[in-house]
Amino acid sequence: MTHSTEVSWSLDGIEMYGTVTAPDTPGPHPAVVMVAGSGPTDRDWTSPLIPGSNGSARPLAEALADAGLVSMRYDKRASGPYVAENLPALVGRMSMQSHLDEIVAAVGALTGRDDVDAERVVGLGNSEGCLHVLHYATSEQAVPFAGLVLTAPPGRSIGDVLLSQLGMQLGQMPGGAELLPLVEQAAARFTAGQPSSVATRSRKHVLFSTSRVVTDAEWHARGVSRSQPETALRRGTSSGDSPIRVLIHSSTGTVSSGPSTWARRRLGPGAIRSL
Repeated sequence: MTHSTEVSWSLDGIEMYGTVTAPDTPGPHPAVVMVAGSGPTDRDWTSPLIPGSNGSARPLAEALADAGLVSMRYDKRASGPYVAENLPALVGRMSMQSHLDEIVAAVGALTGRDDVDAERVVGLGNSEGCLHVLHYATSEQAVPFAGLVLTAPPGRSIGDVLLSQLGMQLGQMPGGAELLPLVEQAAARFTAGQPSSVATRSRKHVLFSTSRVVTDAEWHARGVSRSQPETALRRGTSSGDSPIRVLIHSSTGTVSSGPSTWARRRLGPGAIRSL
């Protein structure tokens, strides 16, 4: 049997909200902090930008609890039901660091529970959330992660992923091949912190930054676009006295990353219990 509890804590004057799902058996248990993907994706991994409801984080949390793990999933300050009132307070503060601060606060709230073993906390990220989990794992923290689970992570910089996705979309549009060089030039300017407008004739075809309006979201996106997940992963798994064990899951299978070697394998029935 399992149970879920709504929790909250304050970060920089903004109230954050999350859900802890735990087994009914006595602890302390190993624990997992679940970090959502980009944009307004909420604690359950549902985004208002995508039709329908995904919500895959909730059944995942319940499966973890069935396997004997406590989990914390939380709404980022720029997501969830209170995003409209939070955004004015976030002006000038949205960045890679602000996401890291949210994970630190969530870990603190989780490890403050009597049923959690603070020495066995794993970071689980999805999509862009993998970058923030890696950021935490490769920085000095009071509660270091004992392991990482990266689901649908980028294997290249986000800037490269963006160009690849736009290239595929443009290839399906009339005249799209002519626009790709313009998009590549705009992306290079964007990453360099320069004006990133695309030629007027391409604006109706390309979803991209078309004006030099410097917003917090833009600066955050610049930080994300510069992130090198593979470099961070190698640093996190090969440095220090206690290298981090990492599980990476994608649509093509599961990669297990150890302290010194990379080996492909499929997860067995007891993989969750071994975390």
